[in-house]
Amino acid sequence: MSSGSLVQALANITTGPDSRNCISVLAMSNHKEILILQECCTNATGSYVIFAPITPNDFQSMLYGVDQDLPLMPFGFSILPNVSGSILDGTLLTMVFQITVKNVSSKQAVEVVTQIVKEALQKIIEAVN
Repeated sequence: MSSGSLVQALANITTGPDSRNCISVLAMSNHKEILILQECCTNATGSYVIFAPITPNDFQSMLYGVDQDLPLMPFGFSILPNVSGSILDGTLLTMVFQITVKNVSSKQAVEVVTQIVKEALQKIIEAVN
């Protein structure tokens, strides 16, 4: 999901006994002005990843409790087993994202959203295969 950028974990806080369940602060090599807050969770019922871009200054404000109204735009996905009775019948993928659209037509907004969904879906498929 990092668009080919190298990703470095700056902080990683586990949120339970399974170390895969955590909240991380990530830095991308080609986007120095943005950090990514990410939460991952997996268990027998499914998995999810939620992430939000944040500026380093906003992150510092958040850490010190300076600004309670940070402009976070989270997005992510969940993967759940599709169970029919006691038979696993594939998986269900749910994607959620938020974007702000200013000074563009409805047609342009739909095109942008469609492209974001297609790229994210392709990356998810590649990652799980």
